[in-house]
Amino acid sequence: MHFVIDQPIAAERSAVERALSDPAYYEGLGGLPGIGTPEVLGRKESGSTCEVEVRYAFVGDLSPAVRAVIDPAKLTWVIATTYLFDEHTARFTVEPDHYTNLLACAGTSRYDVGGDGTVHHVEGTLEVKVPIVGRSVERGILGGLESHVAAEAEAIEHWVTAHA
Repeated sequence: MHFVIDQPIAAERSAVERALSDPAYYEGLGGLPGIGTPEVLGRKESGSTCEVEVRYAFVGDLSPAVRAVIDPAKLTWVIATTYLFDEHTARFTVEPDHYTNLLACAGTSRYDVGGDGTVHHVEGTLEVKVPIVGRSVERGILGGLESHVAAEAEAIEHWVTAHA
């Protein structure tokens, strides 16, 4: 499934990019809907490029039908992102820690000047490799991703204000 998300962020582009590449930003993200506090696994900066790996864990509710097939404790994943600051873009992959053969997700982000600050443009592909229910699971994950991107925009705005 191909997806596109455009999320306004009321902060200037360079501040948004700094936040997303700063491990301290992720430490304050506990409490976003459906996820626990992210864990920064690594950060490597070289010139105008920065690679960040962050582990997330799902902490939301799952239906009994989903819990019959999926162990909620195993719903953890790493988002590996490479920020290209000169281009105001990023490339990302989502790498499940478990159930690796069931999910594939990758894409790009672009940080455009617009509105009252920045427009975060996310585009990618999401594939859930489960017969019969795969498409409905993809739609559910995409809804969660859209909610996460919106909640993260608020978190970035607060972080930028606090670190100005």
